[in-house]
Amino acid sequence: MNSLDRNQKSEGIYSLLQQLPIMRGASVARIREVAGHLRLNFRKALPGEAIVAAGSQAEALVCTLSGSTEIQRGGKTTAFEGPQMLFPEALFGLDTRFPQTVTAATEVSILEIPKDDFRKMLAMDSVFLYNYLNAVCTRAQRAR
Repeated sequence: MNSLDRNQKSEGIYSLLQQLPIMRGASVARIREVAGHLRLNFRKALPGEAIVAAGSQAEALVCTLSGSTEIQRGGKTTAFEGPQMLFPEALFGLDTRFPQTVTAATEVSILEIPKDDFRKMLAMDSVFLYNYLNAVCTRAQRAR
């Protein structure tokens, strides 16, 4: 792969990250700058594979970048398309375990930001902090 291909692939990844709810409103340049100070773990999940398991400890912000996921709720399956954050409210607070299992319906690209690095990210830029607070508060309000 030549440097032009690598640069195009890199720009594509940053453009995809820009679509995540936590990073909306941040420029590609800002995301690249912040990402240079954090551990960002990328992985893939194959169809049928659990991305997060109910009851497991939330030690990272888990986001899907692409692909379809499913959540079983009371015998009903709900499907979601990436990019999305999976249970951002589980990261902090009294109960820091994932409330439900999320399974890959198709091949899913996943980004995990370890909790310590995520705290750094929130402190580095108010855009990320406000996006996180909005996501958590919206979920709490919908749960009422």
